[in-house]
Amino acid sequence: AASILLDKRMQEKGITENNVGDWIKSNCRRVDIILDSDLGIFTLELIEAALHYKYEPIYEGFAAQR
Repeated sequence: AASILLDKRMQEKGITENNVGDWIKSNCRRVDIILDSDLGIFTLELIEAALHYKYEPIYEGFAAQR
């Protein structure tokens, strides 16, 4: 929510601290990916990297990483 509130493009849409939670609920989807813990951290990191590559999230990570 904080990243959305700092984004000038979102401010132009009238998103405020009072309505950002409702905007997220109405405009975003959550996807849970369940992995067997036996696959280990390297598998998790590989899947995460592949999803970042495919979807190029705007608010993920630090600005220096984008």
